[in-house]
Amino acid sequence: MVKTKNNTNPALDEMNALLALFNQRKLPEALALALSMVKQYPKHGFVWKVLGAIYQAQGAIDLALQALKNAVLFLADDYEAQYNLGNCFYDQQQLDAAIDCYQKAIQFNPSFAQAHYNLGNAFKKQELLEQAELSYKNALRFDANNIWIFDNLAHVLYELGHFAEAKEYYEKALAIEPNFVSAHIGLAAVAKALGQLQDAEDGFNQAIAIGAEFEAYSNLADLLHADGRLAEAEACIHAAIQAHPQSVDAYVKMAVFLRTLGRVPESIPYFIQALSIDPTRKDVHVDLGLAKAEQGFFL
Repeated sequence: MVKTKNNTNPALDEMNALLALFNQRKLPEALALALSMVKQYPKHGFVWKVLGAIYQAQGAIDLALQALKNAVLFLADDYEAQYNLGNCFYDQQQLDAAIDCYQKAIQFNPSFAQAHYNLGNAFKKQELLEQAELSYKNALRFDANNIWIFDNLAHVLYELGHFAEAKEYYEKALAIEPNFVSAHIGLAAVAKALGQLQDAEDGFNQAIAIGAEFEAYSNLADLLHADGRLAEAEACIHAAIQAHPQSVDAYVKMAVFLRTLGRVPESIPYFIQALSIDPTRKDVHVDLGLAKAEQGFFL
């Protein structure tokens, strides 16, 4: 028997219909129903929560933010509403507000691993590394095999100079996912910091072999450059450009490398190519101007 609705609460069949549309990712239909329901039941927090989740799924962060503020107003102890609101604040770089929401979500549900993890991410963005470390370790208590938690925790530990512990967590991530590129890069960076240069080189090469982004090539090129292996460093940057032909940073890397070696005329086309991909890069405009000035090309 279906419950009849009253003036303040939607009927059970209405709520089930809304949830079904949302879970089936029929977002336009879910949005229309949710908007109708919040007009009819403006103090029903659950409907506001679902409306906020719909807006989040559609990328309408400002609208999601307002809906979820209403949700937590009427669902004061709802950990999901606090968590979702925290995510909205995080997406808008309002990190203090995000942290407050994540902490409330954890207060209401201490075993909510994702809230601990996102709290760690917010602390990390604020460079509050000790707090981020604690949050990631709390997240692991409830989600012990999450490679992203391992990776972010290891990164924080690396930044804190706790290289041995960072290595441990990168290795735990790789034990779960052997082709996890980010962990290979992090492990190689730890090896470099510890002076284990061959291990670092091998790690960056392994990340590249798996299909790493430009970061792995850049780190390997720096390692080779520092070791005086200039031809290999140059070949590494060429390989980066071939693998990532739309990477502005790859062209800039080659340009700066050539300019450092005194091969300024060769650097200029790489600066120009970088700017053809992204004309808004002010730093590249400056570097190109300096390179031209060194060649006597004054405007």
